[in-house]
Amino acid sequence: METIISNIVCRFRAIKAVLVVLLIAQSAGMAQENKWNLSDEALRRSRLSNEVIPLQLDGVPGRNGPFIEIGENFLGSGNLQGGFTIPGGAVWQPYFIVFGNLRSGLQTFGTSKRPVQEWANRLDLFGNLYLTFTERIIVGIRPLDKKGIFTGYTFRPGTQQGINVKDELNAEITTLFFEGDFGELFPDLDPFDKHGLDFGLSVGRQPVSFQEGVLINDNIDAAGITRINMKWFGAINFRWSLMYGWNKINRRSATINLEDNKAQLVGLFTELDNRASTIAIDAIYVDAKDSTGDGIYGGISNVSRIGSMNATIRIVGSYPIGKETDFNRPGALLMAQLGWTPVSTHNFLYLNLFAGFDKYRSAARDPAVGGPLAPSAGVLFSGAGLGRFGSPLSNIADDVTGGVLGYQIFFASNRQQLVFELGGRYGYKDTGQSAAAFGMRYQVALGQRFLVQIDGAGGYVFLVNNVKPADQTLYGARFEIAVSL
Repeated sequence: METIISNIVCRFRAIKAVLVVLLIAQSAGMAQENKWNLSDEALRRSRLSNEVIPLQLDGVPGRNGPFIEIGENFLGSGNLQGGFTIPGGAVWQPYFIVFGNLRSGLQTFGTSKRPVQEWANRLDLFGNLYLTFTERIIVGIRPLDKKGIFTGYTFRPGTQQGINVKDELNAEITTLFFEGDFGELFPDLDPFDKHGLDFGLSVGRQPVSFQEGVLINDNIDAAGITRINMKWFGAINFRWSLMYGWNKINRRSATINLEDNKAQLVGLFTELDNRASTIAIDAIYVDAKDSTGDGIYGGISNVSRIGSMNATIRIVGSYPIGKETDFNRPGALLMAQLGWTPVSTHNFLYLNLFAGFDKYRSAARDPAVGGPLAPSAGVLFSGAGLGRFGSPLSNIADDVTGGVLGYQIFFASNRQQLVFELGGRYGYKDTGQSAAAFGMRYQVALGQRFLVQIDGAGGYVFLVNNVKPADQTLYGARFEIAVSL
């Protein structure tokens, strides 16, 4: 009896196995049939499709090469040249490019009783000799402007001689420096990259900007060394830079810029990235003796997110040592910036607030960049960097409080943008300017090399150094075309 039952069970299992195999085969056949019945579009959208889809380049512009390129094509495609090996083991593959930016603007500004109308031009031209992707030599000139004076034509007011043409043509080198990585220059010293010799090096006439240009913003003759990717203090990344500057140091007072070629400076700059924020702590000592005065300058900033908002807190200070001049006055500047993207938009809404205590001075400032509030306080506090068109609101930070509320709109596939700002400043010790203003900026990209910018601003000046000015209305309007070379 048991044998009969056992045979029946075995036969039942065999029949069940055959049925399962038949069902799987039928399902596979139906899937194959359905596959060939699907449209090409349906197959392309399937996650399981093995169709090869080529690189989608629709709407992607072609390579916009620099003005001049010798050797490799900058951001081009194809095989790289072999290069040659220098002592120390580095392989150099030199190529040279020339690039720059040409700006030309028609602008009017001032008050109704004292307007200024001018045409100004600026050319920033650079030559970049790449030795490798980390080592390069850069030379730059600004042949149309010098010491804050720009080549162009002044329509109003005219000169007493009736000559309104400004010719500032020159061949002065404004930028000339080498930068590279010690470990890449001498790879034979550490062939297995065990000893951490990756120090960044730079030497020559170079742009220097820290604390968003509030602490220092100038082109100076300097040498620097940098180390990044360190894990100190539990950081994701810690960076430090040590710099020494010996020439072309521009000192700024409340009214003028002075190039002090006798001044020297030493700076230590640090930045720490953790999971919640980026913290920067910087310090500079300027040795200028009796010409513009010695001083210590420092800054601390924290950049973080509060929910969906970006928040920046920054405080910078200056303290004279020895003889005090108008270029090394004591003071501090506190700045707070908050920005966020409104829901369902790609636009940007921001609020910038500041308070200046006593008479803060930057360690060094280029004549074309304005005072300490430019450009980080907002468009209303930023000059054009072209001609005499200054900021609608004064960017000097002496005993002042104020801020701006701005909204930046992007449209036309991000090729156009429009910025609106409402801002003001109040000199709470009866010094400087107390005023309010409204401004706008429209930018549109034309092709791959042209940019058109239109600026406009209007405002009302309440007091200047506790005195009501004769003309309290202020305005500014400008039209600029910029060409990328």
